[in-house]
Amino acid sequence: MNWQRIVLLLRFDLYYSLTRLKGWVFLAPFSLFWLLILYSVNKGVSGILQSQEGIMASSAIYGTDGALNLFIEHPPSISLFYLVALSTMPFFMVLAGYDQFSSDFGSGFFRFLIARCKRIEIFLARFLSVLSLIAGSFLIVAVNCAIISISNDAYPTMDVLLYSTQVYFTLLLYALAFIAYMSLISSLVRSTLAALFLGMLGCGLIVLFKFFAKFTAEKSIVSFLLANGVMDYLFELDTRDFYMALAILPVYILVYTGLAFAIFNRRNL
Repeated sequence: MNWQRIVLLLRFDLYYSLTRLKGWVFLAPFSLFWLLILYSVNKGVSGILQSQEGIMASSAIYGTDGALNLFIEHPPSISLFYLVALSTMPFFMVLAGYDQFSSDFGSGFFRFLIARCKRIEIFLARFLSVLSLIAGSFLIVAVNCAIISISNDAYPTMDVLLYSTQVYFTLLLYALAFIAYMSLISSLVRSTLAALFLGMLGCGLIVLFKFFAKFTAEKSIVSFLLANGVMDYLFELDTRDFYMALAILPVYILVYTGLAFAIFNRRNL
């Protein structure tokens, strides 16, 4: 495995993503969505969240301890960023990772690459390209949220920066689990529309199973087939369930990445 070739492939794919529809299918809705969220946060949403009415409303969703932990014990602007990012992560990760391999299977582009690169190098370059795009996008949002929090929230600057860093890397680990899932989907099909549909379908079915389990008070193992099955535990910052969920996320990443590469390695390019 040659890391120089991987870096060259990574740079090429990033450039291609930023200058073609492939990347802007993710970047356009992501940018518009977070511009609206950041505008709302900057207009004083944190004050509403810390009010008695805001705590009562959020307690209905996260419980009293969860609401106090998120919006009183931690900077509320960063907590809002964290909650919104966790909730929307599956949707945006499907948009970011649906075309890791599918379109090039159909066009035959991999036949050109395979004469010059190993399959593992192509696979890693595509995976890291999506990760780089996502990491950069969320870093920009996290930095802006931190600036807003320092300006609007009555918390020490160092506390805001440390909490922002914790939130950012938690989100990145959560995102990696979905990148791995989309690697598997994209390695299975030759059509980008099929990859997009299957990615959304998988995440949507997990949400339905979670709602079913919540209303029937019966836990279903199916709800934990994808990383959004542990999302509720990630809301509970600095608790035992939170750290258990963090420990489980690498399992999703390893399993789905391993399956994806096994399929990609056997595909007729």
